[in-house]
Amino acid sequence: MTQALTDGDTLQAARAAPGIDLVNRLAAGLGTTVSDLLPATDPPDPVRLLREQAQRLANELIAAADRETLQLLVPLLARLGDGLR
Repeated sequence: MTQALTDGDTLQAARAAPGIDLVNRLAAGLGTTVSDLLPATDPPDPVRLLREQAQRLANELIAAADRETLQLLVPLLARLGDGLR
């Protein structure tokens, strides 16, 4: 027995990207406009966000780390840094 997929099922399974007609139907169903559903500005730079997150996590780890953790962390960071040079 086969089961028909709805537009939402197909989108959630990443088997299709929404076309403007689907976005229009979604907007109508939600009682809003297409322009309200689409971003008005460019999304934030993911590299910048990842750097900020890495910096915050590293700072928290270093601040709370004991000697053993730091002894593990320093060589790991050195190895990671080797690939950047």
